[in-house]
Amino acid sequence: MTKSQWEERSKNWNSGPPLVPNHEVIDYLKSQIDNDSDVLVLGVTQQFHQAFENVTAVDREPAMIERVWLGDTDTKHAILDNWLTVDLPDNNFDAILGDGSLNMLVNSKEIQTVVDRCREWLAPNGKFICRMFIRPDQPITREYLLEQAANPTISWTAFRRFVPMLLAHEQGAFVPWAKTYNFFNELFPDKSKLPFTAEQLSRMDAYKDVTTSTWFPTRKEILDLLPDAEFVDVGTYDIAELFPLIVIKK
Repeated sequence: MTKSQWEERSKNWNSGPPLVPNHEVIDYLKSQIDNDSDVLVLGVTQQFHQAFENVTAVDREPAMIERVWLGDTDTKHAILDNWLTVDLPDNNFDAILGDGSLNMLVNSKEIQTVVDRCREWLAPNGKFICRMFIRPDQPITREYLLEQAANPTISWTAFRRFVPMLLAHEQGAFVPWAKTYNFFNELFPDKSKLPFTAEQLSRMDAYKDVTTSTWFPTRKEILDLLPDAEFVDVGTYDIAELFPLIVIKK
């Protein structure tokens, strides 16, 4: 049976950037998309709900729709379904948005399938824009994580993103969430020595025994799979350089 992290993560969703897009990202999107555009969202990102008037959101996790989605209105609604199978009209959406959405897919075939479906759903001249969670070309090391844990220069939300990035460098871009949880505990067996709160550290528990994985590619690995993607760097929040937008135009 597949177990995802979303049931637990939905309980503590707004941890701030880089986990969620900040005002700089939203301002950029609003500069690219007319307010009356028909927007499809892969997921139930609250900031996208607030930014646009006509929104269709698709998420496969009931807990995310229940706890994170800001609610249906006359022009905004969420659909409980899978991006790989949901039935949506072709040539219909002026923009399709995602926030780490492609990172949540489990292999290259799923990523390619979802992006190809988005191309079909986009209206002529439409744009697919997704904030990506990537890893740097220069590998994150265990020594760096230990140094950051001893004297952090970034937020907890940013720090914990480095754990799967390190594993992606060592073992490949698709990282099982359970392995992230186990590695964190191996690297930091005595949590009392860490300069983070018990509540913050408990966020890692969402990944315990999870059977899904996450994708932490480099920019080159994204372009190898999606050669027509363009990168746009937006934001001044912690490690924003590792959360670029990709833009694919129809």
